[in-house]
Amino acid sequence: IDGSTKQQIDLKTSYFDGGLPNARKDVQVVKIHADTGDALVNIQLAKDGGDIVEDFGDHRFNGATLLTLAPNTDDTVGINLGRSFQLRITSLADGVTTFKFLHWSIDYEPRPEQLNVVRVLPTNFGSAGRKRFYSLSFSLNAFKNTCTVTPILDAVRQTQAAKTFTGIADEKFLQLLSFNPNLTGRELGLEIVVDSPDNGVIEFYEVIVPKVIEVLPDRTKHYVIPQTDLGNPARKGFVRVAIDINTFGKNVTFIPLIDGSPQKASVINTRVRKLYLHYFNKDTKGIQLGGTFQTSEDTAFELYGIDAANSVFDVLPLPSAFIRGKTDFNSASRKRFSRISFVCDFKGLLGTFTPILDGVRQPGVSFSGSGKRTHSYYFNETKIFVDLEYELKSNSSQRDFEFYSILKPEILEIIPEPVKFYTTPTTNLGTTSRKRFIAFAIIIGTRNGDVTLTPFIDGVSQTPSTVNTSRKTTVLHYFNPSVEGTDIFATLESTENVEFEVYDIDLQESISEKLPPLATYLEIPPSNFGVAGKKRIRTMPFEINTRGGTVTFTPKVDGVVKTASTHSSSEKRTKLHLFATDVFGIDYGGTLSSDDPFEFYGLQSPENVQLLPVAKVFDQIGPFSLDRGAWFKELRLRIVPTGSLITWTLYLSDTQEDTGSIITTPDVEKVYEVYFTRAVKGTVVRLELASDDAFHRIGGEIRYGDSGGATALKKFKFTNEMSQWNRT
Repeated sequence: IDGSTKQQIDLKTSYFDGGLPNARKDVQVVKIHADTGDALVNIQLAKDGGDIVEDFGDHRFNGATLLTLAPNTDDTVGINLGRSFQLRITSLADGVTTFKFLHWSIDYEPRPEQLNVVRVLPTNFGSAGRKRFYSLSFSLNAFKNTCTVTPILDAVRQTQAAKTFTGIADEKFLQLLSFNPNLTGRELGLEIVVDSPDNGVIEFYEVIVPKVIEVLPDRTKHYVIPQTDLGNPARKGFVRVAIDINTFGKNVTFIPLIDGSPQKASVINTRVRKLYLHYFNKDTKGIQLGGTFQTSEDTAFELYGIDAANSVFDVLPLPSAFIRGKTDFNSASRKRFSRISFVCDFKGLLGTFTPILDGVRQPGVSFSGSGKRTHSYYFNETKIFVDLEYELKSNSSQRDFEFYSILKPEILEIIPEPVKFYTTPTTNLGTTSRKRFIAFAIIIGTRNGDVTLTPFIDGVSQTPSTVNTSRKTTVLHYFNPSVEGTDIFATLESTENVEFEVYDIDLQESISEKLPPLATYLEIPPSNFGVAGKKRIRTMPFEINTRGGTVTFTPKVDGVVKTASTHSSSEKRTKLHLFATDVFGIDYGGTLSSDDPFEFYGLQSPENVQLLPVAKVFDQIGPFSLDRGAWFKELRLRIVPTGSLITWTLYLSDTQEDTGSIITTPDVEKVYEVYFTRAVKGTVVRLELASDDAFHRIGGEIRYGDSGGATALKKFKFTNEMSQWNRT
């Protein structure tokens, strides 16, 4: 092209397969480096011989320009997932005067080569020994084809473990091949064959390393366990050793070696892998453990090793001829005790134990004995110290001992930190209520020095006192007079620059009375004083401390407000509310109010001049019994009704004989007389009373005669209790 004459261009490159003609490719981008003199050209890419051509449209190249194009991800209309590709550049109708094609390339990810048979070479998965395989996974694309996978173990096809499966469309998936029973060998591979259709192929990606591969020991007829100190160079007392082994039903002799010395042998026989426990039949001590395993049988055994977790041995201390140690028994405070115990094996020789208390050496004492034993060093007086150092020395320069530990004393008193000034924690003794304090108890040791104790109640300092003790002592500070408050604490200060020790405070008996909370208004809950009947109350006593103010008490009787009264006091006193008019009710309460805070302790038992029976709307009188019978004629009823009508029914031997009604005056105690419509004869009589409104039955009488015409009548008297009656 001469650069001036427009010409037509139709460029087609040779097909590019990246050296993998049978492998599909995931195309990412297409890159074209060309110059068209800023003229438009059409760009297309064909795949796999031109079966599918993707048009990328018209593009300009103004000078040497690199153009990057992204193909359609749908491989049915685009070039993606093709095996080979051809670039096609065509000029438009106007042609081009300049055309330079410099380079083109495709960025892609190759997929595996499509094959109808795949053989995966056996692998030992990083271990040359025998292994037990439970499963094997691999990834592939089987294109909905039916395939058979056969494991290959140590070059032998395991047809009994083969598996047939079908692929999932055109999609990579993970296939799991499980072995039941499991496979045992050194190397494992695979063979995958497409069964149908005849021209079917697969794309094989990779074998997934199994998560669980049990590495098995090589089978042998003789094995020597190298000597080992089990991770600790000290001597050990061996009790048992656990051996992980499978002898396949044959006898294997185990000879343990302790520091190279043979011990009692044992014969092991197992049919499966098992933990065998070999017990030492005597006190066996040493540093190194080894042993030999051997069999005279034709069958070799598998030895997995010594199981240290299930072996039992005591790690003995390193032999020493002299040691020095230090302990504060996990407390920086001073301590008081009179004995030190330690565990040691002197191996039959003498050794000297010397304690050092806060840097002061104490007299040494000699000990001896064979075997691990507890030894005790006794002080001739109680010692107080912070740090204990100790020395233990063999009395024989040629022999050593085994020292185990210092034992923490079972009786160990931790002494408080010495101080010259101390503030006790503030406490409300578990309640926010005010209290009357009478004493402050503290457990202290002042070492014969004077200490000033100043109590504070609600932050206000009280009269101080001086404390002086020669030992740990409970000291009482008394309040005279008593002091009221909520919170209490105290300060202690040495007046002689001498340290003292505060052990505890004991305030359980420090108060004489828990005071009620302060209030300026209080609702006293209604109370029936333990009786559900109506009561005539004349006086309501209550305990209160108005603290110099004036408190108004407004009583309520069955919720109705009554005339109020006022009260004042400077201490806890019993005050009386006196009713000036007749009050009659069940529940009594009220309110207390004041401009100043007061303390209310509670209502006391009232002065009750009359108690009515519990109200009813249905009642029964009797039954009454007369052995010889009688003629019942009249009824007298003492009652306090709340309504205006009460009906009555007379029964003889549970048979209704007469009925009627009584016109009543509400809320007035009165005696009503009732005459039966006729004289009724019988031996057992009872009477029922009923009303729509409650009534209080106080008492009454039923009158009767010996004959129907008798005028001199006798009577049964009854009270509000059904069983309380008598005959006159």
